[in-house]
Formats: sequence, C-alpha cells, structure tokens
Amino acid sequence: MAHPHNAHRFGRIEVFPAQRQVHVDGQPASLGARAFDLLQVLITHNDRLLSKDELMALVWPGVVVEENNLSVQVSALRKLLGADAIATVPGRGYRLTLVADEAPVDAVASPAAVSRNLPAAPNLLGRSDDQRDLLRALREQRIVTLLGGGGVGKTVLALATVHIAQAEVRDGAVWVDLAHVSEPTLLHGAVGQAAQLALAGRDPLAALVRGLQGRQMLLVLDNAEHLVAAVAALAGALGAALPELRMLITSQAPLHIQGERLFHLSGLAVPVVAVSAAQAMEYGAVALFAAQARALDRRFVLTDDSVALVVDLCRRLDGCALAIKLAAARLPLLGLATLHSRLNERFRLLGEGARDAPDRHRTLRAALDWSYHLLSPAEQTVFRRLGALVGSFSLELAAKSAADESQDEWATIDILGALVERSLVAMDGDDPPRYRMLESAREFALMLIDAADERAACHSRIADVLERHFAGLTATEPQVRAFHLEAAGRLADAVPLWARAAALAGARSALVEAAHHLEHALAALNSLASAAATPAQLADIEFAQLPLLLKLGTLHMLICGIGSTQAQADFERALAISDARRANAERFIATFNLWFVSEAQIRFDVAGRYIEQTRQ
Repeated sequence: MAHPHNAHRFGRIEVFPAQRQVHVDGQPASLGARAFDLLQVLITHNDRLLSKDELMALVWPGVVVEENNLSVQVSALRKLLGADAIATVPGRGYRLTLVADEAPVDAVASPAAVSRNLPAAPNLLGRSDDQRDLLRALREQRIVTLLGGGGVGKTVLALATVHIAQAEVRDGAVWVDLAHVSEPTLLHGAVGQAAQLALAGRDPLAALVRGLQGRQMLLVLDNAEHLVAAVAALAGALGAALPELRMLITSQAPLHIQGERLFHLSGLAVPVVAVSAAQAMEYGAVALFAAQARALDRRFVLTDDSVALVVDLCRRLDGCALAIKLAAARLPLLGLATLHSRLNERFRLLGEGARDAPDRHRTLRAALDWSYHLLSPAEQTVFRRLGALVGSFSLELAAKSAADESQDEWATIDILGALVERSLVAMDGDDPPRYRMLESAREFALMLIDAADERAACHSRIADVLERHFAGLTATEPQVRAFHLEAAGRLADAVPLWARAAALAGARSALVEAAHHLEHALAALNSLASAAATPAQLADIEFAQLPLLLKLGTLHMLICGIGSTQAQADFERALAISDARRANAERFIATFNLWFVSEAQIRFDVAGRYIEQTRQ
C-alpha cells in the first residue's frame, strides 16, 4: 500500500503519481498509460482551463496525434472517475472538477521510509571498477552525473551503487525514475512523490526545498536526458539550498551546472587479443553474454572453440549491455554461428527484448531512435553525415565532411563535442585525438542518410577531403597509386567497385557462397603447397594464393564487419606471403586492409604500425 502522503485524494478516489496508480474505494483501478498522463496533467493544472492543443502537447510531447485520441482518453477518465469529473467548455478545452481533500503542507517522510522506493539491487557484471569509482565520486562531490549512451547500463550501475551508498547518508536514498515523466512541469511532483512529500502551494520548488530541509540523503534522478534543462534547474536550486543533499543523475547529456562532476560510462570490457574461454569470462561483455545465454538455455557453455565468435560479437556490439542482452535472447533460436554471421542485419536481429523493459529498450533501434530524437536538428545532421566515415577519423575530416553552406566547420566541431558527450561518438586519448562512431550508431546513421537521400552528397564531400589527403602520400607504382584512390573511396563508400560490393551485402547469401568457393580454392592450393617438389613450385603456389586471400579478406569484411577476426587472419596470411615473395603491391594492399581491421577493433597502436608500413 502506498504511503498516504504519496497521493492526491478526491473523496473515494486516490491518485498515486509515483506508482502510476489510481485507487477507487481503496482498490486499484485499471487505467491506460496515456489516460494516466492526462489525469496527471489535469491535476497539476487544476487551477485553470486547459485547451485541447495544450493537453495534446503535454500528454503527447513531440508527437503529432489526431484530436480524437484526446477524446478517447477523456472518455476513459470519465468512465472511471465519473461523468462530471472533467468539465468540457465547448471550443475552449477541459478542466478537472474533482475537489481535492485537504492535504498536509510539505509533509516529510520518516527516515526509515525514505529508501523504500529503491528497486531491488541488480546483479552487476563487469563493473566492479566503475562501481568503486562512482562511490568515490559520490563521496567527493555533491552532484554527480552518470553519462553514457542508451542501453550501456547506467541505471544498473547507479542502482547497484546506491544500494551501497544509502548506508553512508543518515536519511537514506530516494530513487526517482523520470522515464515516464513526459513534461517538465511534472518534475517537481515526481520528486516530491518519490520522497513522500505533499507539495502544497503554488511554488512546488519552494515546497520541495522546505520538505527536504535538514535531510542528509542521496537523491537519484534516473533517465534525465529528455528533461535535461528542467533537471539542471532543479539540481542547481536544490544543491544551492540544501548543503546536506547529494544527487546522482543518470543521463545521456550533461547538465552543465556549477558543481557537477561528470562520470562517463563506456561499454563493457571486451578482450582485444585472443584469449581462452576462462580468460574471456573475466571481461564484462563476455560475462554478461554468457550469463544471459545460460538463463535462456541451460545447455550453453562458453568453450575455447566458441570464445572467438562471442568476443567478436561483443566487440561489434560495442560492449553495449542492451545489445548484448538482445543478442543473447536470439541464441536459442539461431545458434552462435548464425547469430554472429547475421550481425550485419542487427536492427532486425536485435528486436523484442524483455516485455517489462521501457519501450526505448525493447529493441536496439528503439534505443538509438530515442537518443537521436533528443538531438537538435543541427546535431542530427552532423550525426547522420559522420555515419559515412568508416573507422576512426580526424577532427579535420569530421569537420569538412559534415559541414555545408548552412553550417561552418567550427559549428560542426562544437556539435562533434556534443556527440562525444552523449557517447554517440567515441574519442581516443591520443594527441591530437581521433574519433569514431560506435558500430551500431554508425549503422543507424547510414539508415538515416539513405532515408534523407544524403548519401551521394556525403560521399562527394568525403572523397574530396580524402583525395587531397592521399595525394600527399608517395606512390610511384601505378598499382599502389590506384589502390590509394580505392582506399579513399572505401572510406567514403564512393568508389564504384566498392559500392557494387557493398550493394551485394543485401544479397548476403551470394557473398557467403563466394567466400566458400575461395576457401575451397585455398584449401586445394594448400594441399598442392604441401606436396611441392621445388622452391619454385612453392613460390608459384603462394603467388596464386595471394589474390584469393585478399579477396577472401574483403568478403569477410563485408559479411562479418570491418573488424572481423576472419578478415584479419586472411590479410595477415597475405602479408606474410607478400613479405616472403617481395610482392610489394600485394603487401601494400594487405597492410592497408590490416590498418582498417585494427582501427575497427580499437587496436590503435597496431593500426598505427600498419599505416606507417604503407608509407615505407
């Protein structure tokens, strides 16, 4: 039963905003989510008439809906609350007519009740260092914003940490889930209800400050990114007025207020070198996948034979907890090999998550769509255009390829910084830094580029920049010079040859079939090599293998992704043969492709060595 102060009372009707429940005569009543949102808005603004346009903007923010949707929700409320509960003024709007019972002023919950609304502590995998560092941050700073991309695991880390941190503050913790708070005007009420305060009067902020006065507690505002301006104002005001209050905010964007400490959360750790199954389980991404897989299929066991596929899968999913969970959910139906091979179709593959998850966490596409629609129009444009860049890129390349006549390079640079803050673009620690889009974010951006019909324009801008860059490299052999140009086009998806190959990715079965034929041909050549009678025969056979290995590596990049370990093995074998046989053109191609693979695998030190070799 909810605390009595956590309610609005209208005679026989009680409304519990924090629990999103309505009780009639003490019994829970059934009410849809939109109808409840409408009821909250009517209660919050019960001092005046609300027009239809106002109501639709508050109940369906950012969504265009038909007017009859409002009529349907009003009818549902009248059926539950009574025909006279909501008055209609023809041509003007609606108003709640229910008379509220007298409520206590600024009521304060007892310390023992403060932490009752904490959800159960989750099982935290692979985040022990992050949890230790977050606890330290909460002890050192009064306002901490836990930043990270959608689905990376901010809520899980925050909740596990708060279960420990609440014991360190006298009055415990208050957990406020803002995911269902669609309107900034409802923010103060949501915090007050979670803290079991009745915010009487016309100034909810002042009432909230009075209610929390003297409390030494930890206030957690979870999922704040869609209300970031309102949350920033609230956190700044509470921080200034309540010296014993500590705040933890989880968000995809910083608040940008004084005294805020940013705590960036990246994806779960993934091995960067070959490891055994036992070693891989020490990494958070692999441990999470294995745990989820076993929960769905008790027969699943991570073995030394399967660990490479699991590691590559987790790497291509950027260590994102949500994506890894969605992938594991597909394992019983598809099996590991098929699951891994179909990651190029990730937005169809990674769908239908847990039914009790928020809508934006049901699918990988929904999570990215939520993040994208929180961006400004200019930020959305730059995000889309950066999707045309493969692997890591410099600040100069990003600025020149994403800018246009309506936006100069400096504006693009500022937006790039905002995308880094929101964890949609990753930045390494080098000086100068290099940037890259996470693989899932880039796939999403490419879908948006095509929907906006911007791909050709993006390719043209990037190809111009890259052509100038590669023109500075010394290339005397015609073959090498031609490959420089193809490499430039590969980065921009602009060279006809590469574009045709990329188009084949839609007919995936054709690519897989071609790879099988090449693998059979290489197996036959290996048999001949083992039976070679003279060094000259062996040299001829190895020369015959070179073009097959280079083509096979390219196919594996198309089938499994640029960071594919299979492609890496193909190009490493080609490099070894070209080194031994002094096949300079083939050596250059193999080395250049290994640079791409290493960049995609986030092995920047290795990538740097390969790019240096291309200049020798």
